[in-house]
Amino acid sequence: GSLDTVKNIAISMAAAGAFAEVGDLTDGHFDTPKADDEGGISLTNHAGETPGQYFGTANYAENVLGHAAVGCAQAAASGGSCASGAAASGLSATATPVSVRLGFTDGLALSSAIGGAASSLTGGTFSQGAMNGAYGYLYNATLQFGATAAATFGPWSVNISGGIAVDDKGNLGLYQAGGFGPAAGGNATLGANLAVSNGQTIYDLEGPFMNYSANAALGPNVGVDSFTGPSDHGEVTGGGLSVGVGGGFGGSMSVTDTKIIPLLVTPLK
Repeated sequence: GSLDTVKNIAISMAAAGAFAEVGDLTDGHFDTPKADDEGGISLTNHAGETPGQYFGTANYAENVLGHAAVGCAQAAASGGSCASGAAASGLSATATPVSVRLGFTDGLALSSAIGGAASSLTGGTFSQGAMNGAYGYLYNATLQFGATAAATFGPWSVNISGGIAVDDKGNLGLYQAGGFGPAAGGNATLGANLAVSNGQTIYDLEGPFMNYSANAALGPNVGVDSFTGPSDHGEVTGGGLSVGVGGGFGGSMSVTDTKIIPLLVTPLK
């Protein structure tokens, strides 16, 4: 029901903050571009370490243990197994030196697969483990929570959304977005939305983005979307999940424009 939806979103937001804090405390965020010896660009953490240099350090071990603890708490709060949640998040975190090098999409897929397999092997479900693994990978950048409304009619779609955006640097703001583009099917929905990205700050979410979404009335209306666009810190990629009321089935591709209204600004803008 709606209370369960609110509960699950609250648990997800708490887990987001906890995973981000673990990354901050253990130098587990690889978001600083640095030229490597071969003339390419590598990502380093706040200590200046590449993923390979980070592997096997004390911070690496603490990062794995921290992710395991948060995964345990998240799974237990959601009615699942603490052991399976710890295994899913902890083992996914062990692959950080590899997943970071793969890029956002492939890194997310690897973390989800490891989490799902670990959960299955320890008595949990693959889907819950995959979600825990994905959380640990995703919640190291920006998080958005708000409301969204979208409609697909014939060959066109329109969507608007707004809410709160935070990042792991401590920036907090309101966001508002809207888009229009080609679509297929017929669907109208209004609901709550949770989205994450690899943007270094919430200000990387501003500007035009390509947004791909699909919505279906499966009891409650469920929607998934992914987005990508440029920023001052490089290409930003992200995705989200929405749950609400509505009907029909539809998919769309739109250009969205997002504005950020700062509420709390840190020096790391």
